[in-house]
Amino acid sequence: MALAMVDAVLAQIRNTTAEDVQNICSSALISFSIPERHGQCMKLLRQLFLVLQNYNGKLCIPSKLLSNLFLSAVVVKKSNRECLLCKQIFIELLASDEDEDGNHMAEMFNNSVDVSKAIDSLPFYLVQGQKIGCLARMVSEAVRWLSSGNAEIDKQRRAFTFIVAVVSLHSEIIKRDDIGEVNKFISTWLMEASRYQAPNPYTRNLFKKEKTTLVSEIDGTPSKNFFTVLNVAQYNTDDQFLNLYTFSMLYQWLKHTIPVVSSTSDELQSLTSSQGTSSISLSPALPKEFALLTSRVIDYCFRVLDQCERKPKIAADIDFQNACLIETVNILDAVCKVDKEQTPRIFTEMKRLFTNLTTDNNRTPRILVNLLQFYINHSSTMVHDPQSAYDLFFGQLLSQKYNQCHFVFDTVMFLRDNLETLCYKTNILSKYFPNIFKILAWNPPTFVKEFEDLLPAMITQSTALEVFHRLLELPCLTALLEASEKLKKGDVNSIEPDSSSVQALQKSAYNPLFNFIMSPDSGHGDTINRLDELYEVLHDMRDHPRVINCAEVLPKLLGVYFSVILEDGSEEFTSCLVSVLLERVSLLYDVPGYKRNVRKLFADYIVKLLKLYPYIVIKQRGEIIDYLINTHNMKDDRFFMHLVWSVGEFCSCSLDNNCSAKIISKYYEVLETLMYEWSSTTLTLTTDEEFPPRLMSILMSATAKLASRCQDLIPRAVLCLGKVYSQLCTPNNLPRDTRNSLLSTAQEYINLFSFTNFASVILNPSSEIQNGRCHQDNMCLPVIMRATHNMVMTDKK
Repeated sequence: MALAMVDAVLAQIRNTTAEDVQNICSSALISFSIPERHGQCMKLLRQLFLVLQNYNGKLCIPSKLLSNLFLSAVVVKKSNRECLLCKQIFIELLASDEDEDGNHMAEMFNNSVDVSKAIDSLPFYLVQGQKIGCLARMVSEAVRWLSSGNAEIDKQRRAFTFIVAVVSLHSEIIKRDDIGEVNKFISTWLMEASRYQAPNPYTRNLFKKEKTTLVSEIDGTPSKNFFTVLNVAQYNTDDQFLNLYTFSMLYQWLKHTIPVVSSTSDELQSLTSSQGTSSISLSPALPKEFALLTSRVIDYCFRVLDQCERKPKIAADIDFQNACLIETVNILDAVCKVDKEQTPRIFTEMKRLFTNLTTDNNRTPRILVNLLQFYINHSSTMVHDPQSAYDLFFGQLLSQKYNQCHFVFDTVMFLRDNLETLCYKTNILSKYFPNIFKILAWNPPTFVKEFEDLLPAMITQSTALEVFHRLLELPCLTALLEASEKLKKGDVNSIEPDSSSVQALQKSAYNPLFNFIMSPDSGHGDTINRLDELYEVLHDMRDHPRVINCAEVLPKLLGVYFSVILEDGSEEFTSCLVSVLLERVSLLYDVPGYKRNVRKLFADYIVKLLKLYPYIVIKQRGEIIDYLINTHNMKDDRFFMHLVWSVGEFCSCSLDNNCSAKIISKYYEVLETLMYEWSSTTLTLTTDEEFPPRLMSILMSATAKLASRCQDLIPRAVLCLGKVYSQLCTPNNLPRDTRNSLLSTAQEYINLFSFTNFASVILNPSSEIQNGRCHQDNMCLPVIMRATHNMVMTDKK
């Protein structure tokens, strides 16, 4: 019933006309200044708000009503309910792109209210952005208002929030002088907060002076140093709240103001150099206030680091310490960017922190991600090699924490954000990609897009084949990780008897298999020769949802891999990869749908690889022939057919000088045998599922092409095609259309071979014909013949 009433009201609102909106606005404007009509005014405003939420047409709100809404929201002391309603209506109107309303609002923002009297209006300026053209003025006004020195703490906080938000969104607006002015207040707010707790606001004793108490450290001892975010008080003073608030916004302030200061300093240095003083080395000049801020920020952050070494009195406060550590490292990282002279001092403290964190199990490993970012940003300045930190993080820690969602998210973002540096200046991606793959194996759908960006950086000349094998075994890795988690969580005796994977983890005979798949780094060989045994052991995990998800996302990554090889792979490596494809197409983990999708992908890319380097058909003829003569491989119909087509297409002297009549004959013999095998097997079956008719069509095409390149093979080809034609004419179970199509194809090739010279030209067209040159080049024969024909016909007329 209630839902029906709501739907009816919304339907009525959606049918509201522009005239109805004008009537609502007019009535609300009349009732605004009459106290007796307060209830009616609120009803009309609620109705207007609902209309704004659901109206699709153009709204024209009277400027007088806009002014009243604005004044009620930020200046005139109304009830909380009325004030909130006016704010929500005004925010809805701020999103309007109508020029008329925009002009009214611009005039209202510029003239109606002084920020010193209406701090509540600052969020409206932020929502409107630079649209009304007065955001820059309001930033300077807010900074000047902060400088007046007589503002309340809460208003200082809200003004500072406004300034930081504007800088985060529009850093070009703020001036360098304003940055220095705000830095003065930040320095004061950080270092000069009271060390004493606030009195209990709920008890008042007029005849007894309340005793002041020092704030305590996080371990419960009284504080003997200045107040920080990690000090504990039962009741906080206003300046302590401002201290906490400033620390929480400090990193965002530094992050967005540093580029402003740096760009100004670069312009100054460039101007000075152009005036003939380029011989003098000028370091980027910082404002005096900024230098003071960095010094105080470092002192504050170092004190926070010292406080984090204390054991919390309340166990839950360990999470708060961890959060403060992450924020502190980020802040110090930003300080080093703006004041490089402080880098040695900070770098020493960061190294000490990293050492402590690696031995403290209570600390979240997410802090180490921020420390690695610090090392990447500043190790070159300190001539420090952080390789040991990289080895510890990506070699040991990642093997243990791959299933912690926050940690792996930060790790993947770290890898993506620093991809260029890690790729060209470190060996992390090429050395530890097996461990990094564990993140994808445990979170298959989550990080596919990120790994599409990371994967090319993992492929090097030495790791390309191993990366390929590791990708194919990714569902196995997922299955092993799941089995190992089961073993960790449950009692060995409670494990299901049919859980072969979990039981195999407890047997030393399978350790070499599992150790290879779960190895943290590369360089242990491309693959192993006991994959069949591994698949059998993990057979019980093939239907696990996480394994299936991993198998579903893998074709995308394989597509990225092949794209990299097609673009950058050498002839030698591509030849090795083709050999691996022939081996792995029939050796895959039996996850539902996985084999089919991967084989389809292999079939598409085997043609592209052989087309890129046709000589591989000649160089790898031994392995290709071994694959083709195995009739069991014919069941991988798509890959098998594409390989047969590639043999007929690329085994040619015109593409590779090493191709000889002997090699062509050898390939022909194999394909001829396959044709006889197909005709003798398929024509006796009740269905065509095992060896599809399309395979016979491709075999006819490939054998005809090979025969046309070696004249001695033409009689054999005609004889073979004739026998196949005769067998197709006998009663069989093939569909009539399929049989007629195959008969037509065989007859066409037999007829074509009656004219040997024409067969060679037609079955082996030149590259100019294949590329369409004969139809585009003005010098080609058809164009010349057409022009000659036109000239002759004109002369006859």
